[in-house]
Amino acid sequence: MAGVTIGELAGLADGALAPSRRAEVEDAVAASPQLARLLAAQVTAATAIRAAAARVQAPERLRARLAEQAEARRSNPHAPRRQ
Repeated sequence: MAGVTIGELAGLADGALAPSRRAEVEDAVAASPQLARLLAAQVTAATAIRAAAARVQAPERLRARLAEQAEARRSNPHAPRRQ
């Protein structure tokens, strides 16, 4: 696939691809119908995931726990993180 990974195509599709790789991956996609089809599939998947995520909310208990952890990190940024 012209030195382009599926992960890079996914990153290009969702905007997460490193800027240092963007131009090279875009050039490879422009030169390859196969990569263009794979990128289109990744864009479709990323769009569907964003739409589904917009309709879902984490449970209140989880959101509260994450908010507490974020506040603890803000108040003590050097404390070890829980794994």
